[in-house]
Amino acid sequence: MLLDEEKDVCERQLEHLRQWAHEAVYNETLRLLPLISSVGAELRISLLEISLAALRRLSSGQYRDFRSNVQHLMEADEHISLFEYTLQHMLLRHLEGAFAEKGAVTKQVRSMVSLRPACIDLLSSLAHVGHSDAAEVGHAFDVGMRGIFPESKSVVTMTEPSLSVIDGALDDLAAAVPKLKRRIVKACVACVLADRQVTIAEAELLRAVADSLGCPIPPLLPGISG
Repeated sequence: MLLDEEKDVCERQLEHLRQWAHEAVYNETLRLLPLISSVGAELRISLLEISLAALRRLSSGQYRDFRSNVQHLMEADEHISLFEYTLQHMLLRHLEGAFAEKGAVTKQVRSMVSLRPACIDLLSSLAHVGHSDAAEVGHAFDVGMRGIFPESKSVVTMTEPSLSVIDGALDDLAAAVPKLKRRIVKACVACVLADRQVTIAEAELLRAVADSLGCPIPPLLPGISG
């Protein structure tokens, strides 16, 4: 799924795998490439989820190689796409715990007030993903914010969207108690469905958000009205 559609980039990626991946991994990648290329973009995250159980059975050394190769393939074209970000984010969330040492326990946040800046960052990015018209972006953002802060009367200024902004927001929101996480995810769904359409990019980012916060969401198929 990480192999680029551009021939030159793909060739560089495959050459890296030929040199640094196990021979069996390289050969299996070549065998699966035509099949994976035929899979619709809307099914990529589901395919990733199916693969997680097998990936958990890697040895520690195999996982280190796998993670290194994933990072290299993502950076091959010197640009991290939203799908690549989503894939890496979900991989690390599900696999790092199985292979890395346990970190310190983070104190849980029980008030939405302290999470407000992170919510603004996340909804700003999510609103921009599926809309190009400024009015539609603003409407989607407002719908999401009202889902989290219905009592707020102040005008909220959106922040500039970026993958690093999303990353920081999700790190902050990970400390929220489950009740607040569910509220945040519900607001994100409302933001995406503000125009009653779901793009592939919106669906992928929403899945990453829900996965990061550990909150299941109903499937939202791209192109389907909400």
